[in-house]
Amino acid sequence: MSETDENDHQNGRFTTVFFSYSRVDQSKAISIIREIENAGFSVWWDGVLKGGVKYVESTGEALESAKAVVVMWSKDSIKSNWVLDEAMNGRERACLVPISLDGSVPPLGFRQFQVIDLSGWKEGQKTPALSNLLSTVAELHDQQLDPAQHLPIPVERKLSRRTLLLTAGAVTVLGGAITATTILSNRSSIAKNSIAVLPFENDSRDAEQSYLPSGISAELRNSLARNPGLRVVARSSSEAIQEQKLDARRASRELGVYFIVEGSVRVVGPVVRVSSFLIDGRSGEVRWSETYQQSLDDLLDIQAKLTSAISSELSLAVSTVMGEANIGAATNPAAFDSYLRGWTIYRSSHSAETDLQALARFDNAIRLDPNFAAAHAAQSATLTVLGNFSEDPEKAKTYKSKAYQAALKAVQLGPDLDEAHSVLALTLFDSQLKIKDANAPFQRSLELGAGSAVTQARYAEYAALTGQRQSAREAIDFALELDPLNSNFHRSSGLVHYVSGEFEKAIQANQDALSLEPSLSDSHAWIGFAHIQMENYDAAIKASLKEPAAFLKYPCLAVAHHLAGRTIEAKSAMDTLMEEQGSTALYQQAQVYAQWNELDAAMNALNEARTAVDAGLTYLYTDPLLQPLHDREDYKALQRALGFN
Repeated sequence: MSETDENDHQNGRFTTVFFSYSRVDQSKAISIIREIENAGFSVWWDGVLKGGVKYVESTGEALESAKAVVVMWSKDSIKSNWVLDEAMNGRERACLVPISLDGSVPPLGFRQFQVIDLSGWKEGQKTPALSNLLSTVAELHDQQLDPAQHLPIPVERKLSRRTLLLTAGAVTVLGGAITATTILSNRSSIAKNSIAVLPFENDSRDAEQSYLPSGISAELRNSLARNPGLRVVARSSSEAIQEQKLDARRASRELGVYFIVEGSVRVVGPVVRVSSFLIDGRSGEVRWSETYQQSLDDLLDIQAKLTSAISSELSLAVSTVMGEANIGAATNPAAFDSYLRGWTIYRSSHSAETDLQALARFDNAIRLDPNFAAAHAAQSATLTVLGNFSEDPEKAKTYKSKAYQAALKAVQLGPDLDEAHSVLALTLFDSQLKIKDANAPFQRSLELGAGSAVTQARYAEYAALTGQRQSAREAIDFALELDPLNSNFHRSSGLVHYVSGEFEKAIQANQDALSLEPSLSDSHAWIGFAHIQMENYDAAIKASLKEPAAFLKYPCLAVAHHLAGRTIEAKSAMDTLMEEQGSTALYQQAQVYAQWNELDAAMNALNEARTAVDAGLTYLYTDPLLQPLHDREDYKALQRALGFN
């Protein structure tokens, strides 16, 4: 670089990142600046000025030419007129990148932007917040960073099937930035009526209040999804994007939506303050904002006002949301609070113990408000999980019976509540094995909750397992459109393809699911079963060895080894299945016997499974592993008895 070029560089003409901060925070600012420079960007800050350079002129040039204006908010910088002016420039040119040094809230006029929290960052650390900062700066330069160098390796969370069975997205982790970006890049064109409600922030000093903002944003999302004029991105993708701390414009681009809703909740004593913003994702401008500060007893009123105001701002009818529909809404604030606490526990549940804790919250909500339909639906969902995973046959039967009764009550109290009909259909199909009877409530749930990703995904599996292939594809595709980063929906897509004989697509869908959540249950086994159908037995064994769910791992091994001619290994896998799972895996035993051509043993296992009300029998009609039984009259009779048409 020539001496002239070097002077120009120092004066800001060649810099593309402008860094604004308070002099009091300079030592921390320098550490962050070095990270930006190490990522390959040229940064202007007042430390680059040489003697004799006019500060105001150089600052103006650098600020106007910068592609990214990084503003470091702190308790000192929010008082600086210089910082405020520089932040305003970045806001007006849509290149503002706000970061928080000490957790300070930005001043008025800048709170609609998602702030990257570096309050806990220490020099040299490679944290998600730092990666977010660098990625945001890169995007404003029309560049992408190398994830291997700048993105941290995520920590895996261990999941069990109990957290995945019913809510179809209760837990999702953004396990791979590259894959998530790839999945999002395959989105269809953005619909003008599309919206994402990001999880509200907890501004309360008490961390135990975190359930409240999460619950409020979830209920707002559910209410908006009932409006047929809106396409609402579901919870898993909204939460995954929110965890990246993206600003509204980038979040809008990532999710493929026109509008973003952000908000915060603060509880001080008996008073709750809920602030919310409706942001135009293309411009980053706030279309509507409001703050409600009322007694906690008025929380239900706040929830209704939020839904009505946002729908009205978008010029959409709110009648289906705000009064004409009979959804058995809560009328007791304490019951609503208990319900939200229950869902927070249920969504992160990993054991029967935590399932029971969630159930106790739902039971309490019903005690306080007996006509609260959603609480009965949640109670049913939890009881179904407990029933399906109980090792005590009598307890399992009791749980399933209570789940069915709770679902019936939910429908009675909330005849227009899509979740009530969806849960009833699920209990009929999965817990009662009343296959035909489940169809009507599934159809009703689709009529009422066409915009619910969970409703669509539940129906997709039912349609696939009952041979309605086209309906299954349409439903799961729409669910993925609404929630593209939901690992469970990708796994469900794999099931839809598997039972349709599209085994390569089934493998790809399950690989997508695992890329989003590496510890996801079932997907490795489904990859293995697909390889078995393609006669890739070694690949099937390799996949099944990674499966954490024993009741799927060992049948896959027993079948793959047998078909590969390894009878000793096949018998060992079957013995392990029988020893570890016993009567809880009767259907899986039938799969193995059918593939071993021991057809009488297979039918005996299926009949025992029917007596035990084994949920595995929901796969009976479309399972290719049972193909050797298809010509038997007793097999056909069992299909008819269960209600398969």
